[in-house]
Amino acid sequence: MRRFHLLLAALSIVLLSVSNSHALNVSPTDPGLDNGAPAPRTQPLEPGPVVRGTAIKNINTGEFFATIQAAHDTSATLAGHILEVHVASHTEGPQISITKGITLRGQTGMEVVLQSADTGSSGDSRGWFLIDAAATGFSAEDLTFDGNGKKVYQGFRIWASDCSFDNCTLTDMIFAPYHGTGIVTIGGANLSVTNCTLSQIGRIGVQFFGATATGGVADDNTYTGKGVGDWLDYGIELGGGGVAQCTDNTITNNRGVASSDGSTSAAVIITTFFGAGTAGDLSGNFLNACTGAIAAGFDGADASVITASDNDMSGNDTYTVNNTSLTEVHDCSANWYGSNVPATVAAGFVGVGGVDYT
Repeated sequence: MRRFHLLLAALSIVLLSVSNSHALNVSPTDPGLDNGAPAPRTQPLEPGPVVRGTAIKNINTGEFFATIQAAHDTSATLAGHILEVHVASHTEGPQISITKGITLRGQTGMEVVLQSADTGSSGDSRGWFLIDAAATGFSAEDLTFDGNGKKVYQGFRIWASDCSFDNCTLTDMIFAPYHGTGIVTIGGANLSVTNCTLSQIGRIGVQFFGATATGGVADDNTYTGKGVGDWLDYGIELGGGGVAQCTDNTITNNRGVASSDGSTSAAVIITTFFGAGTAGDLSGNFLNACTGAIAAGFDGADASVITASDNDMSGNDTYTVNNTSLTEVHDCSANWYGSNVPATVAAGFVGVGGVDYT
């Protein structure tokens, strides 16, 4: 864990409240709840004669399969089993349905899973990997997931709790013009995303969404945005009541602007626009070279609770924190803003809401 502690001895201002004339338009995302609950699902039956191959190995049973889906669906594969990708490049899609708490991992860490076709654009069809509520404890490790030039709305659409991702790369997950998410939990608590690298994502790297999406962790990840253009980038988004700790992440180059409505990008966006209870605790992050570091809220009614300390939020284009809330004062103390001159620091806080940056 890389940590840093910053001293801002020159700063004594406790509360900043500035004019709404500097507020910027960001665009939080509803990942598609379809009335807030997943459609009923059943455990898949034994899929007839299982297609054997050499691509995927069940480490627990020693069996090989041609596809991840076949390896998962056979009755011999149980929750807790490890499915290991044994080929350098494996293509499968447009959707892989997971109903068991398995671990999916690479044999060496160099293996790539490629999408074979476009995902859907509504409901559960959006997920390349659809993680059912029954798949508690699903994990992915040491793999690259590549959209392969196909339209990918959501790389992983998660209803289950206690899921985790470690040392994974997610890339080319774009559903033009303004969609594409790497990992989203929309019903499961305690999602953990660690040591992952995300790039060429349509909109959001990791999203914690919904009243039950609490206890989230995003730690030591790297998100690189697409730069200037007619698109959007948010490395991490919390919304609809999602709660997460975001630590030691590096998020850069989120500078896109949507020509459709003028929405702007940010390193992190946190909002209650889609539901109350959203809260984020940010520490040790590098949030740099973006339009803004933290988009705190969407409108004046926003009631998100945000704490940010020991972060490097220097070098952003337009603002450090944009607080739209008429009621909330966010604690953003002991960060590095690129300067210890009070007026320079103060200029980075925009919106109608207050920010305590002592």
